[in-house]
Amino acid sequence: MTNRLISQLVGAATSVGANYVEADDAVSKKEFLKSIGACKKETREVKHFLRMAVRAVPDSKPEARKLWREARELHLIFSKIWRTGKNE
Repeated sequence: MTNRLISQLVGAATSVGANYVEADDAVSKKEFLKSIGACKKETREVKHFLRMAVRAVPDSKPEARKLWREARELHLIFSKIWRTGKNE
């Protein structure tokens, strides 16, 4: 039952890093913002899948909460970068 949630969570979490690497290597502002936008999206998905994992396995709540907070911090950072870049 949790295998699907785990694979979705791992996929979204690793995608955050991959998209950040793409943003870091971007050759244009447009490409950079597109990749940062993808980072934002993926961090939101990570938070969602962590919530779903806790529903499936309530004992995982303490560890999931720590990870959710980290994902939230990343989402706030990427959102700020994205908004700042859009407004320049």
